[in-house]
Amino acid sequence: MNKGSDPDLGVDFDVPPAIACAHCRSAECEGCAPEQRPRSESGNHTGFTLPWEEPEVGVVRGLIDTARLSALAPELCFGQLSPGSVGPSLRFSIVAEICAVGSYSLIWVLAMLLAFPRLSAHMLQTQSVLLFAGSILVALITFVVFVHALSGLVLEWAIHRAGHTPDYRLGLRFGLYACGWDLLTSPAGFILLLGDGVRPALRAVAQGARVPKRAVRVYLEERRGLDPPARKQVESTTLIVLVLVVFCLGLALFIFLLTLWLPLLFH
Repeated sequence: MNKGSDPDLGVDFDVPPAIACAHCRSAECEGCAPEQRPRSESGNHTGFTLPWEEPEVGVVRGLIDTARLSALAPELCFGQLSPGSVGPSLRFSIVAEICAVGSYSLIWVLAMLLAFPRLSAHMLQTQSVLLFAGSILVALITFVVFVHALSGLVLEWAIHRAGHTPDYRLGLRFGLYACGWDLLTSPAGFILLLGDGVRPALRAVAQGARVPKRAVRVYLEERRGLDPPARKQVESTTLIVLVLVVFCLGLALFIFLLTLWLPLLFH
């Protein structure tokens, strides 16, 4: 916002920027999203092709641009999500969560080394501890990807319960590409976005933390065509089911890892 003042009133007021990005609404953005794809010959919109699925875009660039779009332009990323294969979205979710969860784990390791250098050095030289830590990392990445996929499937199941035709493949793509939020709000995401500057990186991280509710609304209303009452019903059903399922699965995963590796730690 630009600041202005009225000498007659003696107060400051906000003047909206003259030019703002059509997708993320920021006056500082120079265009965070590629152009919309054309309509097919039949007149139906073919859907927006994400950078990750563009053959000419590299893996790193496609990862960064798609994650950025998931937070800064959910109307484009999820409101016009193309009905493609699940494979690319699954690969995106795995790479995104490896970066996100891995970067958080690295921060914890560095913090432990600084706080308890001798103990940490000993643990890093112990094979059973490394195996235990590695299994937790793999399990956590798998669990987060699964939860994202499950959220998309539950959304479509709730859509079916609300009396509409479900599209489980599209729901899977939505849930898996939503892993871009996790990447943007992680240390790895911030580092990857630093190439665009500190301020855009901070803005993307902040919006990545706030976007989930907005993205779900966009997906249900704009992509799936639900009216607001039906959308709210679907959101409520999805939230209840996800909380119950994730709690049960998380508890089961914790007990499994504890039972599997506890004897090794005290061997």
